[in-house]
Amino acid sequence: MATVAGVLHLQSGQPAANVGLRFILLTAPVDAAGTVVTGRPILTETDALGVYSQALVPGDYCVDIPATDPFQITVPPGTGSFPLEELDSEGGTEPPPPPVGTYPVFIPTIAEARSEVIPAGTIEVDLGMDDNGDAGTFKRDPLYDTTLRTDGVDYFRDSSGAIFKRLRFL
Repeated sequence: MATVAGVLHLQSGQPAANVGLRFILLTAPVDAAGTVVTGRPILTETDALGVYSQALVPGDYCVDIPATDPFQITVPPGTGSFPLEELDSEGGTEPPPPPVGTYPVFIPTIAEARSEVIPAGTIEVDLGMDDNGDAGTFKRDPLYDTTLRTDGVDYFRDSSGAIFKRLRFL
């Protein structure tokens, strides 16, 4: 596996301390053993000096960094260490959205999740912050009694009335 590593900086030039980076696999590569690798989001965080390092299997990834437009990178096969800017496959432009329902949709806050209509084919939502300030993954729950109150922590409802139930904390 290759390693994506470097130092993340703020616009001011200062190191971006304790900032989360999210890598979402857009392709399903086959590793050296012939095993297909699935595309769950990989979360990592910079240290106090803005340093990040994450081993990734070869493939195309959407990189999501707070306060930055998502962009796509291509991780090459083999070993080696590469900074993000060397792997940027689209010149910093936003990648095309993944097919609906195949990858979790990321929504930063519970307020935004409640105000959006989440596409009907979407199975999971990665929520950046629920009503308690925690991140988590939520799954569409068509069997949940829609007459009951949703608490914004274990359940939430989008603007169309669809109910999502917490699967796990991130």
